[in-house]
Amino acid sequence: AECAEAAREEARRVEVRLNDHSAIHESSTYEERCVQRGDAASMFRQAANSTEVGRYRLLEGTVSSGGQNHWYIEPMAVIVESGSGNSLNVHVTCQNPSLVQRQVARVLGIPLHRVHVNAARLGGGFGGKQDRPAFIAAAAAVACKRSGRPVRLVLEREEDMVLKGGRHPATSNYRCLVDTHKKVIVALDVDTVLFAGLSQDLSAAVLEVALLSMDGCYRINDVTCRGRLLPTSAPSNTAFRGFGKPQAGAIIETIMDHAAAAMGEDAVHLRQRMLMKAGDKHLDGFQMEASEEALLHGCWSALQEEYARLRKECAQFNQASPVVKRGVSLIPCKSNVGFDVPHMNQAGALVNIYTDGTVSITHGGVEMGQGIHTKIAQIAADALSIPVDMVWVYGTSSDSIPNTSPTAASSGTDLNGRAVIDACTTLKNRLQKYLQSRSDASESNASKVDTWRRAVRDAFLERVSLSTTGYCGKDQLPFEPYSFTTKKGLWTYYHIFSAALVQVELDTLSGSYRPLYAHIVQDCGKSVNPAHDVGQVEGGFVQGLGLYCLEELIYSKDGHLRSRNASTYKIPSHDDIPYEFKVTLLTPPEGYIDERAVVGTKAVSECGIQQAMAAVCAMRQAVQAISNKVEESSGAVLSHTPATAEVVQMECLRHHTNNMDGKPLHLGSLLSNMYKIRHPGS
Repeated sequence: AECAEAAREEARRVEVRLNDHSAIHESSTYEERCVQRGDAASMFRQAANSTEVGRYRLLEGTVSSGGQNHWYIEPMAVIVESGSGNSLNVHVTCQNPSLVQRQVARVLGIPLHRVHVNAARLGGGFGGKQDRPAFIAAAAAVACKRSGRPVRLVLEREEDMVLKGGRHPATSNYRCLVDTHKKVIVALDVDTVLFAGLSQDLSAAVLEVALLSMDGCYRINDVTCRGRLLPTSAPSNTAFRGFGKPQAGAIIETIMDHAAAAMGEDAVHLRQRMLMKAGDKHLDGFQMEASEEALLHGCWSALQEEYARLRKECAQFNQASPVVKRGVSLIPCKSNVGFDVPHMNQAGALVNIYTDGTVSITHGGVEMGQGIHTKIAQIAADALSIPVDMVWVYGTSSDSIPNTSPTAASSGTDLNGRAVIDACTTLKNRLQKYLQSRSDASESNASKVDTWRRAVRDAFLERVSLSTTGYCGKDQLPFEPYSFTTKKGLWTYYHIFSAALVQVELDTLSGSYRPLYAHIVQDCGKSVNPAHDVGQVEGGFVQGLGLYCLEELIYSKDGHLRSRNASTYKIPSHDDIPYEFKVTLLTPPEGYIDERAVVGTKAVSECGIQQAMAAVCAMRQAVQAISNKVEESSGAVLSHTPATAEVVQMECLRHHTNNMDGKPLHLGSLLSNMYKIRHPGS
């Protein structure tokens, strides 16, 4: 096609027939996993045979979470052009340049060194550009090879939404055992199903992270979590910011609300009672350290007083307001960093010093708005003792940095930052004698820059190399991921903790609601760039509001995605952001630096997603305020997300009906009476 419109016209001529393309194949399963701590089955049997009448309560329920589209600003795009000697130059919007390189080489039958892939700054990724761009890059490469002309392929928004999949929908059945004397959950059994789509893609890894996150931040001695991946004929679901943790967060926080309601107490009190402490084990078997306890409890305690005040204000407001209700909740969160495949936890970097003293860096990470280039520049400037404005970071390129790992799993800065430090250390050692010969302890910052420039010039004149590569591998990061076969290893380089306080206001007539207030306290270690870290937490939280409250994927009976553009798929807007929104970066204990994080700064880009579950927990409180009755063994309210206005409205209707003392009332009469309550004298 000579133009985009001609290409679209020809594409419309293609007719595709699929059989049973909306069916879920219950008889087949891609993968199954299980993680266990203690003996939940034995605990359930012990409770059933207990002679202490009324001590144990068995609660059962189902939690389901819908999918989510990545909806990054820039759709997937690629330009492929022929180079010299049967080579190709590929410019692509992707988080994984090496995968694109391998797939283009594979479909064309040429060696890897003939495919040059360049990934400049992306307009967002969120995991959607980790593996999926390889398909469009390969298609464009074939067209380029056949036509002998450059090919540009840019997906329109609808095409992008329909083709690439998104976050995995999940359904979980749970049983939890509550000790009413100790007022804690003593055993938990969860069966989870993730819907993978037409291929596995990264689904097995998503399932593993979800299972290892299932205990949240809570101390539950006996836990069994089983998971299955079901194939469907929908597009293959893939990586998405949070990578299984948001699904697990919806499950465990719903269970906590359910258990608290069954005991007739505030869910926040139960959460506080069950917070992990030093010595408690995570589901991978790793024991919580005393420093980690201080961080988790520090995030939590920073919001307790504020929660108590808002809880009291909500109760007073609800007593005076028959229709509009308010709720508030406080939840803890933990997050992980790193890949589950050992060899992916490596990175490389190239650092060049020029004769004017300026520095250029190319590394294996891709900038997509998360600020990795800024942090890398700061890390390099600190390692070389020069101002950050003397450092420039170029885009990722396969001819500069080969065999890169994807920029994903919150590992970009940790892996590539270590590689940059390795290279900078080598260069600093080469320059050391020239710096010493010209240094003066009393010189100003400007003079130090001059000293640096002169030392670089001296080294160049003496034929000292001013360029080197750096590497981060097993020696720099001795991390062995958790294996579901051997039951050994860790699920993270280090843990990141946070706590989220959210207050919502709910119109029980329409089901519409709005977060009034949100305050997040985030553990980020020793932040090298607090502004970026705060921005990542804010952005993650708002994206989490979309997942849990707004963004609904609607399919037709024949399996086609109906919510496929901005008019039918509701992402958060400015009107969905809390009226008052605070993010506080936790000040770590005096002298504390987590050496497992590069220069002590922790990755926080995925934490905000789970924090938004606090909005759903707050809405549950607001809904229950209608009848002032708590849900018990029948299950927690709003156990399906996204909790859209339609879903919330139906839940409000049920509570309003229950509030009529058992008298039957038609819907029209009920709404009429509610309208009169809201508008006296009408």
